[in-house]
Amino acid sequence: MRTFLSVGPALRLVLDDVRKRDDEWLEPGAWLDADQLHGILGRRISRDVVATVDVPDFASSAMDGYAVRHEDLGPDGGVLRVVSHAAAGRPTARPLTAGEAVRIMTGAPVPVGANAVVPVEWTKVEGNDEEGWASVDGSVIVDRGIEAGKHVRPAAEDVRAGQRVLRAGTVITPPVVGVLAGLGVDRLAVQFQPRVRIVSTGDEIVDPASDPVFGQVRNTNGPGLAAQALLAGGRLAGDGRAWTHVPDDLEALTGQVAEAVRRADVVVLSGGVSMGAHDHVQDALRAAGVELLFWKVRQRPGKPLLYGRAGHCHVFGLPGNPVSAAMGFEMYVRPLMETMAGRTPADWSAGEGLVTAILEEDIRKPEGLHTFVRGVARPGDEGWRVRTTGAQGSNLYGSVLQANCVVHVPEGVAAPAAGWKVSIQWLPWAIPVV
Repeated sequence: MRTFLSVGPALRLVLDDVRKRDDEWLEPGAWLDADQLHGILGRRISRDVVATVDVPDFASSAMDGYAVRHEDLGPDGGVLRVVSHAAAGRPTARPLTAGEAVRIMTGAPVPVGANAVVPVEWTKVEGNDEEGWASVDGSVIVDRGIEAGKHVRPAAEDVRAGQRVLRAGTVITPPVVGVLAGLGVDRLAVQFQPRVRIVSTGDEIVDPASDPVFGQVRNTNGPGLAAQALLAGGRLAGDGRAWTHVPDDLEALTGQVAEAVRRADVVVLSGGVSMGAHDHVQDALRAAGVELLFWKVRQRPGKPLLYGRAGHCHVFGLPGNPVSAAMGFEMYVRPLMETMAGRTPADWSAGEGLVTAILEEDIRKPEGLHTFVRGVARPGDEGWRVRTTGAQGSNLYGSVLQANCVVHVPEGVAAPAAGWKVSIQWLPWAIPVV
């Protein structure tokens, strides 16, 4: 097992160790089922979607009025005989010939022979009418002429058969669902969705619904990491609960790890990865057949980060302090999950995906460690400006709550001062103020 790596080699070791998994197919009807629809939002299409039909596949009326032949009307309009009625979902089969009109409602197919729609406001009826409309076999007076195509929505106005409508990698959003439904797509290829098992550890950790006694704390890492896993595109692998908690007991932890690596693609443990007398994670992982690949990274927070693999399953041991766990997940677990799904994550250790900002205050930094400083960035006159969220202790989860970005200060950089240009990385759940 390698130890005390710099962040770049650690991240590359993780990403070089994972391969893209096969696409998943959502079968006919399944992705539109009321109980399943929420599960596809946020997932990504893995193959281009090409339209097999025109949308719409018929020309329709954009107005309530009369379908006409524009050549039957002069500049001052004219009188036409009404021969039929068409409504949305109830087209007329009667073709239009010279001197004729069809009463038509918005959305109704334009009848054969018609090439324009006169709004009802341009017309009047004398005698034979139905509440302002000319009756079928009656006459309508049009008070002006009209050009061909006016108030007609052409066929294929939205999508043409053979057109690539959605590219591979497109995130499934509500409009994407609507487009897929409109195209009649009922079998959809989506990127692989990793199964993630979250296991928090520690005798001092109690359920969030409990009342802690002196020396105990409510479980932050279990639900917090589970939420990060979902936001990263994973699905939770468990027995109904989003996470599992295990006390500092080697036998119990070994059993939980052994079950987790059988059922999940990614296992994330929090706590118990350092060198304390009650830190059993390394021993439990070895006992469960996990090959440990590295331990400790030159970074803060999260120096004791642990990574290993058991067959197809990738295992992370994150420190128990909630900030360390949250940062460890975003910097290492999320990129692994993205790679597994077929995407190419930005290598933040090489500056990819980072944005330059002007620092508004001095930052204290430990020597020789890459530091993830929680920050709040805002636009300024000369680009982005960033300040810290205040105290940066790895136990202060509020610093993650307040932040919209992480300021990356490399291990070889001295403590940066106000006015320096620094690199920031947006947090995926935060929207920068613009």
